[in-house]
Amino acid sequence: MSTITATNIQTSYPPIIPKAFNANQHETIRLYPLSNYTFGTKETQPEEDPSVLARLKRLEEHYAEHGMRRTCEGILVCHEHNHPHILMLQIANAFFKLPGDYLKPEDDEVEGFKARLNERLAPVGNQFSGEGVNEEWEIGDTLAQWWRPNFETFMYPFIPAHVTRPKECKKLYFIQLPKQKVLSVPKNMKLLAVPLFELYDNTARYGPQLSAIPHLLSRYNFEFIDENDQVVAATPGAGREDGYVLKTKVLAGGDDEEMKETTPKQENDHVVSSLPEIKEYKVGLLNLFIQHTSCALSLNENWDEDVREDMSDALDRIAPEDRKGNLYRHSAEGLDDMPAHIKSALIGASVTVPITNGKLNTGTWQGIWYLEFRASKHQRKIVATIQGEKA
Repeated sequence: MSTITATNIQTSYPPIIPKAFNANQHETIRLYPLSNYTFGTKETQPEEDPSVLARLKRLEEHYAEHGMRRTCEGILVCHEHNHPHILMLQIANAFFKLPGDYLKPEDDEVEGFKARLNERLAPVGNQFSGEGVNEEWEIGDTLAQWWRPNFETFMYPFIPAHVTRPKECKKLYFIQLPKQKVLSVPKNMKLLAVPLFELYDNTARYGPQLSAIPHLLSRYNFEFIDENDQVVAATPGAGREDGYVLKTKVLAGGDDEEMKETTPKQENDHVVSSLPEIKEYKVGLLNLFIQHTSCALSLNENWDEDVREDMSDALDRIAPEDRKGNLYRHSAEGLDDMPAHIKSALIGASVTVPITNGKLNTGTWQGIWYLEFRASKHQRKIVATIQGEKA
């Protein structure tokens, strides 16, 4: 999504505005900046079903008693640097979903949906005060319907011709966020702000429903509002020129983290800058120990980046993801869960490096590697222990 500037406060110049091209167009949507919103956490909300099979079994029981299940989820949109961002939940560091849930059999559709949104995202008690705490949800257009024809995991954006009694219908609604709002996420989940472009054609990571959101929102024109309630940009036009890279941000919940690549990283300079005490030792040993079971530390080639890429590829061949479900028993946190434990066991959790005259005495081509094996990482903690004789 590119934008056209409305004032001279941005560095880009607006292109020539074309003639009107908005016949039968949906209303223009105002998007407020991510910084307008307040985020917090609340008590854990355990998942109702321990497994996919249990979830499907519960669906079958619901269908037998109440008929088709009704599910409502919301597409909450704000902006950062004049690009739309979608607020979504991440569960168990692996699964992404929109806020919302199943409606109770007796629920009115809209009021029941608002209640489910409050269960997931509303602050609790006196956790926050001020504007935006009790702001009502504004339920907008229905943007999509997904159908579950059988008691299976697959859902479709249509009802197959031979199906007359679908088991579940999931509706995706556009949620117009107000100028300010307070959102609290359960501690066992994370609330992410995902750039719209990251979802596009990214079924492998987000699944077909979430990766279709850019198509669903393409019917709207957007006005991008700043903290002073001024329109600073609108569809269409030029984007940023200052080199800023948009990326998914963790807003609340889970661990304080950023999404990172899984390729090993060479960390010698970081170790030295983080441990200035090394310079005080004439002779000694530095031990680094990482307190986790899905990442590793190692000593290896520090010059050619291809070595790190090749190492990542080799470990993926040794411990691949179990996409067919016949390799591993343990998969509580997603496809990369058990492979991460295997790789961690093979590489190891610690390295020991000699210190000589205040410097790490590694070989010419040796570097300390940090290897991360999860696609969505936790905050990692490393214990550093120095033993030796000071100068």
